Amino acid sequence: MNLVSRVFRAANWKYALGEIGLIFVGISLALAANSWYANLQNRSEERELLTQILFDLGADIQSIDQNMSAVKNKLRLMEMLQQHIDSGQPYTSDLDDAFRAILLVEGVSINSSSFDTLKYRGIDLISATELRNQLVDYYDAGKSSLDRRNEFDFVDSMSTEPYFKKNFRWDHRDLSMTPDRKSTRLN
Repeated sequence: MNLVSRVFRAANWKYALGEIGLIFVGISLALAANSWYANLQNRSEERELLTQILFDLGADIQSIDQNMSAVKNKLRLMEMLQQHIDSGQPYTSDLDDAFRAILLVEGVSINSSSFDTLKYRGIDLISATELRNQLVDYYDAGKSSLDRRNEFDFVDSMSTEPYFKKNFRWDHRDLSMTPDRKSTRLN
């Protein structure tokens, strides 16, 4: 016991505790710096993804605007064709463009590639909870709503197809449509 007590008395406990304290402070500072840097990277990644999402939303709005213009044009052409039919006027080749515009179906889509990247990296990367929830709502609800609309447009287009197949010839090479030779009027 004498040897053990001499070792304990000979050790410089103040120096040892100081060393342990310095190691603890150093590790704590390293962990804090690492956490700060990771948070800085996350905020930078968040800004980058939000910028991409903003760009995608702008493209979505432009696509929807173009689709709305096409739908309005389609309605205008349908009214024009209906008036032409109701007045009993004969077919003219000027009507080909109207038929083509009515039959062609153009769907609307949401560009979700940036949001998919966000989901892959972790939706919690967006620090603002309300913004995160609104993005999820837009992409989830918006996608299913557009899918239903595109399906409706397709079914609507297909419902007119038998009439056109019966009364018109469709040329896929130039997308032209002309009345069948046995038809002299649009009925």
